[in-house]
Amino acid sequence: MTSQAAFHVPHEKGAESQGFFRRRGANRSRRVRFQIILETAVSRMMEPAAMLLFEKVSGLCVRFVRAAAALGFFFLSAAYGESWTTATLSASGSDATLPVVSLNDSSKAAAVWVQSETVQASIASFGGSWSTASSLQSANGETPLNTWVCINNDSHIVASWGGDFAASPFGGVFTCSAAFGESWSIVLDLYLAQYNTLAHLDMKDSHLMAVIENQNSADEIKAAHAHLPRLP
Repeated sequence: MTSQAAFHVPHEKGAESQGFFRRRGANRSRRVRFQIILETAVSRMMEPAAMLLFEKVSGLCVRFVRAAAALGFFFLSAAYGESWTTATLSASGSDATLPVVSLNDSSKAAAVWVQSETVQASIASFGGSWSTASSLQSANGETPLNTWVCINNDSHIVASWGGDFAASPFGGVFTCSAAFGESWSIVLDLYLAQYNTLAHLDMKDSHLMAVIENQNSADEIKAAHAHLPRLP
């Protein structure tokens, strides 16, 4: 057993250092010896090597708990996750790119993508069959660069895309709209620019907002808005 003389134990007020432990009785002596052993353990844990070992063990424990939690989440997802049902929207024979989709509160959906340098659009009710794709393109015959679509809770669909073409002004942002299940409108020029343009739109009820990047000699951001008639 380690000698008590090697450790400092605070004395009670008025107590003499000599024979202190003997006068306090057997129970008091056991408590003080336990305190000394505890202080010894704590002091040894403060040694650099011991602290380093403690940190490494603690780190392993934390990583183990995190890994166990991640594994549990994986099995939980596998047990309670959704089952996906797939369908092919694009036509075969050429690449289809830039897909986007929107779903409203009535579970009606609209999807837009690009195929054969033309914007394609299709609609479906959730869980139902997708419609035959409609081709959307302006009279400029642009090559689409990006796509966007939204369907609001009135089931009014708006599609938009940026595009470039050989003739001046060489680029623009275009929009097209339709009521769910009805024919698409003619394509409108949202913005025409000197170079390629990119846009992001958002729709709330019958209000449309757009922000547009005009890739000119000095790129600039423009904003536009529009109001859609509410459908009966």
